[in-house]
Amino acid sequence: MPRVLVIYWYRGVYPLRSTIRDHLFCFRREARDARTVYLNLAFRWALDVVAKMSFDLVIFHTLFFEVRGSAPEEFARVLEEAKRAASRTPCRVGMPQDEHFKTDLIHRLALELGMTHILTCAPESEWKALYDPARFGGVAFCRALPGYLSSEFISRVERLGRTAGRRAIDIGYRVRPARPSDGRHGMLKSQVADAVAVRARRRGMKVDIAVGENRALLGARWTRFLLRCRCVLGAEGGASLLDCDGSIRRRGEGYMATHPGAEFDEVEAACFPNLDGGIRYVSISPRHLEACATRTCQILVEGEYNGILQAGVHFLALRKDFSNIEEVLDNACDEELTNRIAERARREVVDSGRFDYGSFVSSVLRLSADAGPRTPASWTPGRQALADLQDAFNWLLVILRHCLWTRPRRLVKALCSRGNLPFPRGRTPAADAAP
Repeated sequence: MPRVLVIYWYRGVYPLRSTIRDHLFCFRREARDARTVYLNLAFRWALDVVAKMSFDLVIFHTLFFEVRGSAPEEFARVLEEAKRAASRTPCRVGMPQDEHFKTDLIHRLALELGMTHILTCAPESEWKALYDPARFGGVAFCRALPGYLSSEFISRVERLGRTAGRRAIDIGYRVRPARPSDGRHGMLKSQVADAVAVRARRRGMKVDIAVGENRALLGARWTRFLLRCRCVLGAEGGASLLDCDGSIRRRGEGYMATHPGAEFDEVEAACFPNLDGGIRYVSISPRHLEACATRTCQILVEGEYNGILQAGVHFLALRKDFSNIEEVLDNACDEELTNRIAERARREVVDSGRFDYGSFVSSVLRLSADAGPRTPASWTPGRQALADLQDAFNWLLVILRHCLWTRPRRLVKALCSRGNLPFPRGRTPAADAAP
């Protein structure tokens, strides 16, 4: 029975978005033949119990890598504690995401922690651009999705679908505002919203499309929304701009603060001229899989989608310059066509079982099989129980912090924004920003 340690870093908003929660806890839920321990290094005292245990596999979760952006002042401390936790483990798997941002710090974590495998979201063609072969020659790379389908989500779809009624929304979409520092590709997710909303409304189609930080729909609300939509918009996740040290994002955000409403070309010329297109960091996102699960026809900006979704078969393809938008909207009005596409996507993508967390966890556990001799066992039921209790207590601290600090602070910030008043920043705990 393999012993697995999942290391992460989190003390942000609560609750976690369901896609992040499912990704984090999939090893506890799906690896039933493994002994899985979770270690949250956002808390300084969290290492004490786990340091006395040995493991066959250490997983540095996506949330572990968020320390590079959310709490850079804790980076050195977290790195040293992670070294101590993983020191006796032969197989060490890293799961970074958003690898185009602060890439240098991802390199430092991977190399100093001796990661043997990196599950990257980047296409294989971009691996050399992200990870210098001279430095990462001994590391095995595998492509992974940023998220998969959980059995909980599928069950929720089936439960809510029985009472969802007819799909009254012709085209729906929710997206956060894009950052110019993610490049032109990153801007597509916002641009497609504006382009389709205007033209669809002219046709008299019922549209529910929103761009904004506060317009996100989480958990069951998002599932119900998909079940009310005949079609949903989307684009490949990722970026086309490599920001190795975070300076491009800082310059872009600084420029936008003094030039609100500036178009991408203006920000590019001022902050990162001739750098866009240096990388093609693209991937299918969990939302595309969720739309397949709810039998919602997708209107997607043309792309590869990891070879999982095919244009004209699993989605209606919109060109990147939106030149075929009227043709796509004609097809979106054809309910027989959209139903047929949505049903095929459900059958070939979801019902195949290839993209659920069970398959993902099994593939990760197999990585430790050839990693070398196991360390002497130091696992006991008492230590496992104590480690689980410690992680549960850490989540209690996350909840308390959210209620006493994060939530009131966000409320004040929203009120200041609504009243056009300056927000009193002071010294902000770095962890206030949720990954």
